[in-house]
Amino acid sequence: MNNRECLDRAKNKIADLSVGSRFEVKELFEEVDWKALSRGERITFGKVFANEVREGNIPNVCPMERGKNNHSKYEKQGE
Repeated sequence: MNNRECLDRAKNKIADLSVGSRFEVKELFEEVDWKALSRGERITFGKVFANEVREGNIPNVCPMERGKNNHSKYEKQGE
């Protein structure tokens, strides 16, 4: 699965989330799909996702503070 496919899956999952939902990128995927990616692929996709959020390409999603595990957290905002 390439970054474009991952982004498409993530956007579809975000569309199903309730406003105010907080999430980590890995929560947008089935565990088996996420673990099928190598550690490097997961890190790279996390950076791609963060950049897409910052650039406004993933609407209604805002970055939050990092969690204790240093994973980026996001929140779905209202439209």
